[in-house]
Amino acid sequence: MIAGFFGKTKPEGKLIKALGADFKKGDKANVIGIEGNGLWVCLVCDRRQQLDPPSRCDNVTCTASDPVFVGTLDDGYRWAAPDELATGLTTKGVTFFREVINNVCAAAVEISRKGSRLHLVSHRLGPGRMYYRATKGGIAFSSDASILSRVAPTRPDLMSLWSILIYGAVPEPLTVFDGVFAVPVGQAATFELGASTPTYTQILCLDFVDEPEIDEYVCLKQAKNALLAGAKVVAELGTSMTISGGIDSSLFLCLMQEATDRPKQGYMCQLGRPDPEVVFAQRAAEASNTTLRVFELSEDQVVSAIRHAAESAMHPFSDFSTIPVAFLLRRIAEERPDCPWVFDGNGGDDCFGVAGQEMLRKWQRITVLPSLFRRIASSLWLDLGIWKRHSLLDIGMRKIYQTCVDDAALAPFVFGHNGMTYAEPTWFQKVSELLLASCMACTGNRGNHSLYTRFYTIQLLHVCGHLWTAKALGPAHELGKSMLYPYLWRDVLTSMSRIPWQMKVRNGVTKWPLKRMLEDYMPPDFIHRKKVGYVPPWRKWLRGEEISSFVRETLLGGTRYITAVLREEWIERMLRHLKETDANPPAMVLNTIWGALATELWLQKNLA
Repeated sequence: MIAGFFGKTKPEGKLIKALGADFKKGDKANVIGIEGNGLWVCLVCDRRQQLDPPSRCDNVTCTASDPVFVGTLDDGYRWAAPDELATGLTTKGVTFFREVINNVCAAAVEISRKGSRLHLVSHRLGPGRMYYRATKGGIAFSSDASILSRVAPTRPDLMSLWSILIYGAVPEPLTVFDGVFAVPVGQAATFELGASTPTYTQILCLDFVDEPEIDEYVCLKQAKNALLAGAKVVAELGTSMTISGGIDSSLFLCLMQEATDRPKQGYMCQLGRPDPEVVFAQRAAEASNTTLRVFELSEDQVVSAIRHAAESAMHPFSDFSTIPVAFLLRRIAEERPDCPWVFDGNGGDDCFGVAGQEMLRKWQRITVLPSLFRRIASSLWLDLGIWKRHSLLDIGMRKIYQTCVDDAALAPFVFGHNGMTYAEPTWFQKVSELLLASCMACTGNRGNHSLYTRFYTIQLLHVCGHLWTAKALGPAHELGKSMLYPYLWRDVLTSMSRIPWQMKVRNGVTKWPLKRMLEDYMPPDFIHRKKVGYVPPWRKWLRGEEISSFVRETLLGGTRYITAVLREEWIERMLRHLKETDANPPAMVLNTIWGALATELWLQKNLA
């Protein structure tokens, strides 16, 4: 975590305390203070993650919340020297981050005769964001949104709370706090001294190729070389490997073994017994010289895991598979307290052929139905309670409902149930426009976005960047760990953008490029099995007395924030429906309940 202040006047004591720094302490390992000539600056770096301290070079002072890797595919990757980040910013400005291999959040202050400037950089593609708010005399900033809630009185932003329930996350630059803003993914924000709003520089540019001239062999070779380069670095660091038994983590283990024969340590969370994925994780571990430790998440540990997952997030979001991830990270921290690195395999689906690509064709067919018919069907689906019946009628009408509210490329990513919420009529349009704008800003050929380009960009930046990769970031930081996302590193993104859509999903086979690579290491029955996914039994847990009572008390009793946008009667009805019947509610209802619970726990902790 990093935090700081940049302004013309000395910040108030409350702000200094919130940031965890004191100017009177001067320079030390994790704090740099600069004052004089009408400028006050403080940079703070939480060093539990064994990162480099803030560094200086000429007129630039900077710090990063993540390790910085640099290099090329030909020469290999390496951990940058402590002053290399400051040197790169001095010579190239924020565009230097286009050359960084991995995802980095950073803050830098540039002092020159032309004036002083603050640069804030979010992850190029991943969950890390830099947050900021204008305060008396300057800008307070942090990579943890909760830090800025302590700087000044703060209230929740209702449209942002609603966005978490419906889309799973809040589109930048909005956050759950009114007056606190986020630097969008793939961008750097620059503040002139005295300014309260920034200018932006694009760090990520995804140049998807719709009609590639490159052949299949070249595509696969480029992608494998990029993954091998990352695998070598991850292996040499002695990284703790989170393993699911799926294609992404299994392939990366095998690539690590090819890059170096160094022994590896892997960890898996078992979701009840029997868990069929454990067998596949063990096979992948045996094939890659990996020692596998399996920890079972029992039902009596779920409430504790829920609290850790929700309260440790850098910013609230909705993905209930964060529960086993938070549980597993705590076990890893206990097993390997001296190893700061943890591998996260998210990004493989998003880069190399997510199942939603096949679904997109179905969405295109639905959107040609008359708009009046779609609106009437949507109203019936909500008002008659058809959503409660898990049937073909429910599935069809739910998809019609989703096409009524969004762009065709965004419709598959509506995760929550709007019938459970209070929503102003303009919220759908405002939030969907912000989501599309922040995602599309990262694409090349901006005047000609094909449907597949829009779909894949939203999948990468929203679903992967806001949800899937965010599961581990907060819990890991709280435990003093740094997450590595090598499927989202620079050269992998470059290689995957050159792979044509029809090659990513070939003859109905998703992630075809990764599965083709894995054929060199694992047999067909391992590769081409039915996908199970790393999905906790959230529906089953909600039917248990302890967890149901915990959810009810959190959402309906005491201090409450989320019920400003979520109907209490629907919460009560849904929890009762889960306990009294065996019928399975739609996934979007379960997502809404989890999004409400996680957001409420996070707000109660940070606004208390």
